[in-house]
Amino acid sequence: MAMDVARTLLRLGAEPVVIYRRSQDEMPAFRDEVEKAKEEGIEFNFLTLPTEASKANGKITLKCVRMQLGSLDASGRPQPVPIPGSDFTVSFDAVIKAIGEKPETSLLPAEFRQKARKAAPSAHLLGKNLFAGGDFITGPSTVVQAIASGREAARLIELSFKGSQPSAQRGGTDQDFSSPSLEVAPRIRIPVLPVSERIKSIDIEDTPDLGLSEIETEASRCFNCGCLAVSPSDIAIALIALDANIVTTKRTLDAQSFFTASATGSTVLDPDELITEIQIPKPRDGVRQNYLKFTLRTPIDFGIVSVASIIAVEKGVCTDARIVLGAVAPEPVRARKAEEVLKGRPIDEDRAAEAARETLAGARPLNMNAYKVEIAKALVKRAILG
Repeated sequence: MAMDVARTLLRLGAEPVVIYRRSQDEMPAFRDEVEKAKEEGIEFNFLTLPTEASKANGKITLKCVRMQLGSLDASGRPQPVPIPGSDFTVSFDAVIKAIGEKPETSLLPAEFRQKARKAAPSAHLLGKNLFAGGDFITGPSTVVQAIASGREAARLIELSFKGSQPSAQRGGTDQDFSSPSLEVAPRIRIPVLPVSERIKSIDIEDTPDLGLSEIETEASRCFNCGCLAVSPSDIAIALIALDANIVTTKRTLDAQSFFTASATGSTVLDPDELITEIQIPKPRDGVRQNYLKFTLRTPIDFGIVSVASIIAVEKGVCTDARIVLGAVAPEPVRARKAEEVLKGRPIDEDRAAEAARETLAGARPLNMNAYKVEIAKALVKRAILG
């Protein structure tokens, strides 16, 4: 939101300044939009927090304080902490709070406001001839979901015109398998206008429109999979945790390298290559081995999230650790931050919780699978505690 506001103001002839209390690394904005804003000359004041505003002589004066990053907060990002004695003031013609978006339901009759706030994957009926959809009910979302919401709203409106009772039951369509999605194909390269051109007007897009054929080509690269398991292999994460080597008819690879995913496969095996041997080092005495897996139901044995861990402990102190997560990315993920938290320190519940937080601190879940983050934290903590 802040990037949209700042870049629009620039195109209207203003000289915007973005003030943010953390550093750029923690900024919840699309990275390419931040870079474009910088290219266009927009000023950024990071690690700065406005604390007070006053107006005089047609100007708004902001009292600000410099910040430093502290421990992680509930969002998994370093918490901004004020630096004592760093207060300063700065004046502007206008100040705009741009920290997100939410539905403005005050325009609705009171009886419809609660209905508008209810969770819904797409459009729904509020009252006679009144429908809600898009960001109004889901909050900030994707273009794909906006299109889906528009289609669903059109369906409901059509039913109401026909005298039918609009329902939540959608008209089903057959799902088509897109075979081109299994073929490696480069993304369509979208040209970007130079800064001097795109800042001339808010009516000028950063990128020219794609043609229909280019849109169809790009769309054919997408494969919409309903499976919840991403790299759900049990053996892969176990072998990586055990520091195993995979011997093939051509080469010997460590397990982490072997299970590197690509667009067409979950390992690096060539079509004419076979596994001949798996070498697993003998664990040292006193090593804790653990494997935990969360599944939805018994008949389906693949993991929604899984964790394999090998932890060496001497006299209550961790001397070495290998922790690997499965079903959270296209390939197994080594939790190196968690390992560093443990090494050389006593293992207790607080240390295990800290390691779990560090493991998922940089996680970027998709729109429908953010629940995996909390599951992974719980499993990592349990695996460490044994």
